[in-house]
Formats: sequence, C-alpha cells, structure tokens
Amino acid sequence: MTTFDPMSVTMAAERLGLSRRGVLSMIERGKFEHIVKSPGITGSYMLSAAEVEEHAAARSARNEAKPV
Repeated sequence: MTTFDPMSVTMAAERLGLSRRGVLSMIERGKFEHIVKSPGITGSYMLSAAEVEEHAAARSARNEAKPV
C-alpha cells in the first residue's frame, strides 16, 4: 500500500520553480493524479509529494536537454 505524503500547492510551486497559479493550472489540466482537496469552494489542494518530485525530475531533464 502506498502512503500519501501531502505537499501544499505553495511548496509544490517552490519545488517546481513555478508560481502557485502555475501549479493550479497543472491541476486543472489533470497533470496530477493524486490530489486531496479540502471541502468548500475555497478549499486548498494537497498534492502527492512523490508525484511533485516526479514532475520536478522531468522538468529538470527537459531543461538539461535544451541546447544553449
């Protein structure tokens, strides 16, 4: 059984080098599979830390592959 290690949108944004809005946009586009949202209209999102790390590694690999 996999455990859910939560990470806030703010922490995910810092890890990914994005704004909070950028992470929220990724959520809206379905880029994260494991999300928990607090109840209510303004409820916050918690993301899987492991999934955020996967996205960070993929972004890093893409950035390293870009020609200078």
